[in-house]
Amino acid sequence: MDGHNVVHADLSADTVYAILKPRRRRLVVSYFMETSAETATTTELAEWIAQHEATPDDRVPEPSLRTIAVTLTHTHFPVLDENGVIDFSFANDRVEYHACPELEAHLELHC
Repeated sequence: MDGHNVVHADLSADTVYAILKPRRRRLVVSYFMETSAETATTTELAEWIAQHEATPDDRVPEPSLRTIAVTLTHTHFPVLDENGVIDFSFANDRVEYHACPELEAHLELHC
C-alpha cells in the first residue's frame, strides 16, 4: 500500500463508467468521499455497504456482511486496485484510497 499503483490520472470516460457500473464500487468510493478517510478495512466497507443496501428497518445478518466482504475482496477491490483508485493489502486487510477526481465528479453529478 505505497501508492505504486496510482495510474488513474487519465481515465477515459468509458473506463470511469466501467469502474463505477457496479453499485458496490460506487459505494466504496462514496465511503471515502463522505468520511474523508484515507484507509479502511474490508469490514468497515462491508458494513457501510450493508447499511446503504438495507431498507431502513432491515438489520443485516452476519452472513450478508461476510458475503459483501468476499465480493469486495475478490471482485471489486481488484478492479479498483488495477485502476489506481485503491491499494488493497489482503494480508493487512487494509484499503488505501487514492482520490480520483474523474470518479468523484461522476458520483457527485449522478448519484
